[in-house]
Amino acid sequence: MKLDDKKRKVQLKYREKIREKKEDRYYSKILLVIVATIIIIIIIIIVAYWANSF
Repeated sequence: MKLDDKKRKVQLKYREKIREKKEDRYYSKILLVIVATIIIIIIIIIVAYWANSF
């Protein structure tokens, strides 16, 4: 019985670590999308300003 409890505790810790890694990846993907969107918007503004200067 004690061995089963130890295995269960190890499994729970392992699952928690995996869950944390998945959350970190999810938030880093969201951050990447936000940064890429901001850069694209800035490029569009610069190109529009440059096109209107002619």
